[in-house]
Amino acid sequence: MKPFVELADNIIKEYNLNICYRENVRGTAWRKLGDKANVIICPKPKGRASFFTFLHEVGHLVEQNCYGEKGKTRAEHETNATLWAISKSRELGIPVRQKDTHNYKKYIRLKYKRAIKRGLTKRIKSKLYI
Repeated sequence: MKPFVELADNIIKEYNLNICYRENVRGTAWRKLGDKANVIICPKPKGRASFFTFLHEVGHLVEQNCYGEKGKTRAEHETNATLWAISKSRELGIPVRQKDTHNYKKYIRLKYKRAIKRGLTKRIKSKLYI
């Protein structure tokens, strides 16, 4: 299996992304619509967890579900990005650890609960929200 950094470099080239690595374990993805600059800020993918975070952030841009788009909640954006990361990881032959999906499930539940507090009335249909 290729090292995670090489796999990440291939994905960056494939989707024409701009990347900025940082020490923090959290990531973020931005789409600038004017000149179509896709920017990801995430930890350098040294292991499975950081590589999965990298894939999750790529999922936001590839699935075109950045937070600014109307009609979807943050929980739905997070769900779509996580599902894309899981499928891409399996496509690359990297098994997805239950620990990683569990952490993202907790994160999505948190976003969903916040949305309910803010007045969300529709139900989210998600494989990850259990």
